[in-house]
Amino acid sequence: MNKKKTTTIIVSLSIILLLIILAIIFLPDKNKAKKNGELEYATDFIPEMLSTTEKQEMGIPAETQIQVMSRDESGEVTVYKIIRDESDIVNPAKVEPLIPQNLEETSQ
Repeated sequence: MNKKKTTTIIVSLSIILLLIILAIIFLPDKNKAKKNGELEYATDFIPEMLSTTEKQEMGIPAETQIQVMSRDESGEVTVYKIIRDESDIVNPAKVEPLIPQNLEETSQ
């Protein structure tokens, strides 16, 4: 009788452990790992485009698509990107700064 109880407990714990492992593997994760090991956060963003007035002030043709990458405290555009194709749009939060030391290491 005691052996039967022990076997039942072991089988029950094994099933629970298996369910936990399967849940970890198959449930969608908000932070998916890319192939290179970095985390890709599953957040949507809406790109901020330069307004027609701002384009006129900067001397940029109105039909040119410009994505605002960064603004200063006063709201002035500090960094922007020309969008030639929809694939050029990027999430500014994911853009890493260029560090000259890193550029030298990769070019060697």
